[in-house]
Amino acid sequence: MRRIPLFWLSVVFISGIAFAHEFSTSARFWQYGCILAVLFAALEFLLLKRWFKYRRMREKLPFAMCFLFFFFFIGGLRYEIATLSPGPSDLAYYNQNGSVALEGTICDDPQRKENSIQLVVCVDSLGLKGKNSYPVKGKAIMRLQTGDWKYGDRVIARGSLSDPPEEENFSYRFYLSTRGIHSLMEYPYLQLIGTNEGNWLKRGIFQLRQSAYQTINDFLPQPEAGLLSGVLLGLENDIPFQLEKAFQDTGTAHIVAISGYNMTLLAGLILVGFRRHLSIWWAGFLAILTIAIYTVLVGASPPVVRAALMSSLAMSAHLIGRKQAGIFTLIFTVAVLCAFNPLYLWDTGFQLSAMATLGLVLYADRMSTWFEKQASRWLPEPLVKGIKGPVGEYFLFTIAAQITTLPVIVFQFEQIPISSLISNPLILPVQPLVMILGGIAVITGLFIPPLGQLVAYLAWLPLTYTIHIVKLLAELPGIGISTGKVSLPVIFLFYALLFLLTIPNQILPKVSLSQKQILAGISLLTATAMVWNVVLTRTSGYLRIVIFDEPNQGVILVQTPGGKNILVNSGSRANAISTELNQYIPVMDHQIDLAIFSQTQKTQNQAFPILINRFSPELFLWASPVPKNSVSNQITDLLMEEEINSQVWEKGVLTDLGDGVKIINEDPGIEGATLQLTYGNLRLFLIGEDMPKNLQDLPMTGGLVILPPNDPDAYKWQDFNVLTTIHHNAYQQIGISTWQHGWIQLWSDGEKLWIRSEK
Repeated sequence: MRRIPLFWLSVVFISGIAFAHEFSTSARFWQYGCILAVLFAALEFLLLKRWFKYRRMREKLPFAMCFLFFFFFIGGLRYEIATLSPGPSDLAYYNQNGSVALEGTICDDPQRKENSIQLVVCVDSLGLKGKNSYPVKGKAIMRLQTGDWKYGDRVIARGSLSDPPEEENFSYRFYLSTRGIHSLMEYPYLQLIGTNEGNWLKRGIFQLRQSAYQTINDFLPQPEAGLLSGVLLGLENDIPFQLEKAFQDTGTAHIVAISGYNMTLLAGLILVGFRRHLSIWWAGFLAILTIAIYTVLVGASPPVVRAALMSSLAMSAHLIGRKQAGIFTLIFTVAVLCAFNPLYLWDTGFQLSAMATLGLVLYADRMSTWFEKQASRWLPEPLVKGIKGPVGEYFLFTIAAQITTLPVIVFQFEQIPISSLISNPLILPVQPLVMILGGIAVITGLFIPPLGQLVAYLAWLPLTYTIHIVKLLAELPGIGISTGKVSLPVIFLFYALLFLLTIPNQILPKVSLSQKQILAGISLLTATAMVWNVVLTRTSGYLRIVIFDEPNQGVILVQTPGGKNILVNSGSRANAISTELNQYIPVMDHQIDLAIFSQTQKTQNQAFPILINRFSPELFLWASPVPKNSVSNQITDLLMEEEINSQVWEKGVLTDLGDGVKIINEDPGIEGATLQLTYGNLRLFLIGEDMPKNLQDLPMTGGLVILPPNDPDAYKWQDFNVLTTIHHNAYQQIGISTWQHGWIQLWSDGEKLWIRSEK
């Protein structure tokens, strides 16, 4: 049996994890799969031993397939074990279970904020009210107002455990789960019962970290001290909110956080610096050693260790001299990390770490060689050799990492960070000065404070420059293009084209230069068209409401300032309304966030089954009583089949659409629901087929009224002093008619209202 490459074992292991995440399976399924794979491996061994013909046939196969299947099932089983529901011996089992008493040890460096302190407590026993304590295992995040707590303190905590919160754009629960934390305790009563527990080495490291933090604050003013603490020590709590947001908006947050993005760039800078004076092997060894020391200094938390390991891999291709080795080693490392925690695969930081490393492995040296070749045509050779290093380190390495991280950024943050292409080259050149001068200032300041203070003054200038450049760029308009949600197939297609066009033919099947040029041209035109499609369909921070005309009367599309798409009713012609919706929804998004069933007539909702398949809404609301007909039955069956969340929208329940846009079901109605949408000063009423019972109680004055297709009389609404009515009648002169004006668009910023029409 041939030796199976670790690369393929890693690929199938990761595939098993992804398969288990995507499809609903049980741990028993994966256990049986492992057993069958082992049995087939044993059977194959017997066949190889006894039958010569089978042995000759087996030698023609590149892999032992049963062995690969075994690792595939192991991957799925690892994911199922990691996502098992907690049992009585797990701390998370007691979340939302009232008051408890916990005993454990502070097992991480306390994070001090302006008005609070956050602790990670490793719990080993728990007691419920009126009962004795018994052993449990798990970690809990605890927030307190203040206190002089240290790593290794033994504590008793009394309070209520809860699940970490889920927010619209950030899952704190998932973020903590990747660190093995599943419980939160807000402001408990905490009692100290012991000290100096835990690992002595970690305790010493955390004490050194706090001493360095205090030294930085003694030497520098804010916010420069806060920025240096984030860059050197991973302590970001002193950075003001507006400055932190500016780093995020300009795509430079990786400079502050100890993430895979800046750790990977640091690895490249260190390796190139050492290679100027040492052999490649010594340079690689010292670079990895430097990253290891830096990892320990900043606390060695799981994300930092993961980022350091990823970054060290960027140097494997240099040490071995083969780009294939760097790629294959990267895949193997991803598999090893996922074996420890399979949830890493869906962690944004993990994805950025892996992709940034891949970018450096594939493109850093090639871009540097290309630059040297092009510059040699115009500049003297000594000058080219002199500028090759700084240009590569400060600019080309950044571009190499951004090439492969761009799809992840688009998928996770739903925007193309245009500003990062400008901001990173402007501020990255001074970051080595920040780290070198800041590091020297801290080290010398711990032993010779006056000398450390002098060096800190030198570090102040690049810190101030970084802050001012980031603030300036954050104030510029158009710092990013919002893309909306982008599907995974689009991301995979981008990577497939990127690798096909850029990776040498030694790694991928041979593709001729002309074929690459044709593919590159088509890819560039497609990407340009998609970007313009996003730009032309986005609402640019405004609320847009589209009232469609014949043959889609009664269908309304609401687009929030943040880009969410809400479809009210569907009409009867699926192809016609699909064509109209594609004028407003980007190609890369192609999804409805919320679909609302508000009219009970078949003609108003007959197209929903097809639209559900085409646009896959995240949530479906029944705003009016579900009629007993074939269309509603088909919709219900399809929602269950596609596992789309559907709910009955009760009277008076308010739904927050985000960005200040809210919609409430004022009256479900038997024939159709009446809805009220508000955004700032704008009030919009979507009237059902039957008159709402609480019409006199609604704040109609100054509001807009959209009537259903079958309401023949728009005059009656004048008695309510509405701003205007939008209806579908052919001959009534009052209000605005889609029959006369075609589709109607309402635009609003919450203060003003603009109305556009097709005719």
